[in-house]
Amino acid sequence: MATLDINTAAGQKTLGEERRVKEFVESQFKAQYVETDKKGSARIDAIMVRDGVIVGAAETKCRQTTIDQFRSTGSGGFNLEWLVTWDKIATGIEMAKNLQVPFFGFLFLVPSSVLMVQKISDSNGLLQCKIRLAATETQASVNGGQATRTNAYIDMSDSKNWLLKNDANPNPEGE
Repeated sequence: MATLDINTAAGQKTLGEERRVKEFVESQFKAQYVETDKKGSARIDAIMVRDGVIVGAAETKCRQTTIDQFRSTGSGGFNLEWLVTWDKIATGIEMAKNLQVPFFGFLFLVPSSVLMVQKISDSNGLLQCKIRLAATETQASVNGGQATRTNAYIDMSDSKNWLLKNDANPNPEGE
């Protein structure tokens, strides 16, 4: 059986970063961020629960990219587009629709401690943001490698953004 990406050193680092997102979501949105089992290969990362009721589903990604790089339209920039495999997004939308809850994308830009939150679909599975699809070759996982697949480029230009506290900067400007 193949080693899951989360069980590698790089995967464990990412898991720690995702836990920062979890803590923030629970504090900011007053909802439990219930992770899927990291020992398996769940199709979404979490559901949010408030007062015993599921209120959302989420895909969470942690990227070693600054907010300036993410905003940049130049070489090496992302032009405010978040790349995620279309399979993950389509599956998340369908799962959330079946639960009759919205599907959210949480993109944590680790070097800048910025969390970008985008509502991807509503509880009926209708898209709530612009998504462009393209077959591209990208890094296969947090552990490297290459893969060609259909990717979603999610427009994050109207996402809600927060600066998260961290040990190095416990009271960031703007909070």
